[in-house]
Amino acid sequence: MTTAYRWTQVFPATTPHARRQVAGVYFPPDTSVVMPGGNDGGTLIGTADRYDGTDWDAAGTPWPPAFGTAFGVHGVGYHPPSGKLVALVFHSGALQTWTFDGTTWTQLSPTHTPGPTFVAAQMKYMAGSVNALIACGGTYPGGCVGKSFETWSWNGTDWTQIATTHNPGTRAAFWLSTDGTSSNLYLFGGIDDCGTLVYYADTWVFNGTDWTQLTPTHSPSARRNTQYAYLAAPGVHYLQGGDNGSRVFSDSWIWNGTDWTQIVPCPNIGARAAAAFDYDAALGVGVLFGGMTTLSDAGEADTWELASVTAPAVTTGAASGNVCSTAVLNGTVTPNGSADVYFDYGTTTAYGTRVPAGTFSATSPVAVSATITGLTPGATYHFRVVAIPSGYCTEVDGSDAFFTEGACADHPTVNALIEITP
Repeated sequence: MTTAYRWTQVFPATTPHARRQVAGVYFPPDTSVVMPGGNDGGTLIGTADRYDGTDWDAAGTPWPPAFGTAFGVHGVGYHPPSGKLVALVFHSGALQTWTFDGTTWTQLSPTHTPGPTFVAAQMKYMAGSVNALIACGGTYPGGCVGKSFETWSWNGTDWTQIATTHNPGTRAAFWLSTDGTSSNLYLFGGIDDCGTLVYYADTWVFNGTDWTQLTPTHSPSARRNTQYAYLAAPGVHYLQGGDNGSRVFSDSWIWNGTDWTQIVPCPNIGARAAAAFDYDAALGVGVLFGGMTTLSDAGEADTWELASVTAPAVTTGAASGNVCSTAVLNGTVTPNGSADVYFDYGTTTAYGTRVPAGTFSATSPVAVSATITGLTPGATYHFRVVAIPSGYCTEVDGSDAFFTEGACADHPTVNALIEITP
């Protein structure tokens, strides 16, 4: 079965402050997406808001409570063993570790903490043999001397730097994804903005011990600030948009662990970069807020949900009753939900005429048909069955079939005048 994707804008009663350069993290304990910080074009946002599938509200106290807006977020992720969000926050020249239990932000004092130049981190939890929250990213010392890429793990009480043999090189604002069950963490793209700007289009995997560069056949172009999440249903690593300093992208890609495939959601959210985005397991959709639609955009304040749609399976059948001027077009459709079904027909494979067969809701095959009239005996007609999933704007077309309209042998035409003489 083929999976398609659909963006839907939602309009909660409460809308957070517009922002970009912000992370969204699903928080299972209260089945919400938490969005801490961000900025609206220069001014840092001093709250963590959360979306429960219906509305946004303030996530406990302003975060972190001691800072107001005078802070910078350098990574936030969920740590399942402790049931808490973990954030690295840059304040007063140092990185601090804060956790959120659903009500309160608490500053911790771990024995080890990444240094103050570790300012470009992204975080994802790796299960399997790793079983730790991984923070990775660039270090940007003054003058860019000695810049590097570091990988750290959080076990619930302390940070440990992982000394890898290989790494993706200094960068920030990259795509990062893991499925939450395997021991693979994938990284794509990003930017080294320490000195000469370098945008990347490379793909890497971290297995808990070392980084390895991969060589996929296909790939998105070089970019930073992409929206990313692992969509548990249907089980794909998703990338949307981003920018390269000259333009904001609107394309979408999925990663299957081996290669990238470009997809076209319908409708498409359009150009977007640096938005909050994560998969809400309770809703079964991706939740996106804000970001920028142009490079000069200070930040949007809209909320979107990304749903996966299992496309209908369609099979064009054989025509029946094709004599004189009528025919019945037949086919089979598995709607996989609800779908409007049609038949296209005409004297060429361009068809030209579409007739409805009805709306069907099912997850198993359904026989569909439509009667057409006004046909010419002896003419050849092409036809196909078409299904359009409910709420989606891309159709699924069946294969072409054809028939020759039969003569009117059983329908004689009286064409002689019979004169009756009394």
